[in-house]
Amino acid sequence: MSDPVAATVIIPTVGRVEQLALCLDSLAACDPRAAEILVTVQGDPEPTTGLVERFAHIGARVVACAGTGLAAEQWFDADRQPGSLSSVTSSCRR
Repeated sequence: MSDPVAATVIIPTVGRVEQLALCLDSLAACDPRAAEILVTVQGDPEPTTGLVERFAHIGARVVACAGTGLAAEQWFDADRQPGSLSSVTSSCRR
């Protein structure tokens, strides 16, 4: 397995655990992988947290999102790592 790429994948979701699992499985199979996977959750993060914790070994973690709507989840913290590459995907896409 190659070293991770200095990139962040942002996955906005609202309780779509089955689709999110497929997305995280796919990201786990990548070589090289992204250094960080942020799953942004609006509302109650409980249904998502257990799943994402199973992918902590690939840099996945849940980040609560105080805003509402897809745009808020995608750009909640876009300036936190200037110069880093970010990719936004959605757990509801197939």
